[in-house]
Amino acid sequence: MATLTDVFTPDGFNAYSLTAAIQRFPNAPTLIGGLGLFREIPVNTTNIVIEEQNGMLTLVPTTKRGGPGIPSQDPKRVVRAFKVPHIQLDDSVQADDILNVRAFGSSDPMSGAAEIVSRKLEVMRRSIDVTDEWLRSQAMNGIVTYPTNSVDGTLNLFTEFGTTLQTVALLLSTSTTDVAGLVATIRDAIATAMGSTPYTGITCLCSHLLFRTLIAHPLVRTFYADYQKMYALNPVTYLAQNTREFVWENVRWIECSNAPVSDKYLYGGLADGEGTAFPTGCDIYHSYLAPADIVEAAGTLGQPIYARQWLTPDGKAAQLEVQRNVLNICTRPRALVHVDYNT
Repeated sequence: MATLTDVFTPDGFNAYSLTAAIQRFPNAPTLIGGLGLFREIPVNTTNIVIEEQNGMLTLVPTTKRGGPGIPSQDPKRVVRAFKVPHIQLDDSVQADDILNVRAFGSSDPMSGAAEIVSRKLEVMRRSIDVTDEWLRSQAMNGIVTYPTNSVDGTLNLFTEFGTTLQTVALLLSTSTTDVAGLVATIRDAIATAMGSTPYTGITCLCSHLLFRTLIAHPLVRTFYADYQKMYALNPVTYLAQNTREFVWENVRWIECSNAPVSDKYLYGGLADGEGTAFPTGCDIYHSYLAPADIVEAAGTLGQPIYARQWLTPDGKAAQLEVQRNVLNICTRPRALVHVDYNT
C-alpha cells in the first residue's frame, strides 16, 4: 500500500498542476460574472496605481491674425494607489482519507487520492467564486465592504475618486408618475458621468421589490406584457435562477435574486426596493489580479486562481490551499446611479 508521501509526490500534485486543474473547474453561477463587465488585468505586484487624466475639450475664441493665441491647458493628472486584497481557503487531506481507497475501476491508490483532492478543490473554488461575486457587487455599488473578519477595511470608491453618488427616485407608488421621464434622468446622469468615454448601453440591477413594482406600474405594465409576447417564440435565457429581465426606455432591467451567503446577502449593497444603474460596453470595470504569496509566483503576472499542497511536518496529512488575489473596482464610480423605487 502506498504511503501518503508516495501519492502526493507525483508531478500531478505540484503547484503548477493543481493551479491548472482548479482553473479548469467551471465557475459558480453568478449574475454579475455572467454580464461579463469586469476585465481581468494581471499584475506582478500586490499594489496597483490608477492614473486619471481629465483632458477637457473647450471652445477656442477667435484671435487676431498675426497675434498670440489662447494658452492651451494641460490636462490634470491624478494618481491613486490601491492594495490588492488576498482571499485564501485552506483544507487538508488526512492519511485515513486515502488509505485503502482507490478510484472506481482502478487499482491505483494515487487515482483515489486525485479524486479526493479534485473534489475538495472544486468546493473551495466555488467558495472563492461566490466571494468574488460579492466583491464585484460591492464595486458596482461604489462602496466595497469585505466579508466579516476581513483584514481589509471598507473601500469607498466615491471618496477615492473625488466624487459623489447620484440617486434617482422612480416614484412608483404614484400611478400617474412619468416613469419614462425619470428613467431619462438616469440615462442623462450616466451620460454626463461618462463624458467622452464611449459605452453601448445601460443596465439596472433591481431588487425584487423594485422590479415587481416597476412592471406593475400602470404606465409600464403594457410595455412589459408586450415584451413577454415578443419573446414568446424565443424564450429569454436568464442570467441566473429566479431572475427576470426586460428592456424598456433603452435600459435593460434585471431582477436580482439576493441569496443569503454566510451572514451576508450575495448582493449586499442592494436593499429591497433599490437598484443600481450603470453603463455597459465600456472599459471601466477592472479586476486586478496579483500573484500568489508563494515562491513560485514571485515576480510573475497574477493568475485568476491558485492551488497548491504540501505535507504537514508530522506526515499525517497533506495541506491544501486555494487563493485568489483580486481588486474589483469601477474606475468611473460617478456613472453608478442608485435607483429607489419611491423615495
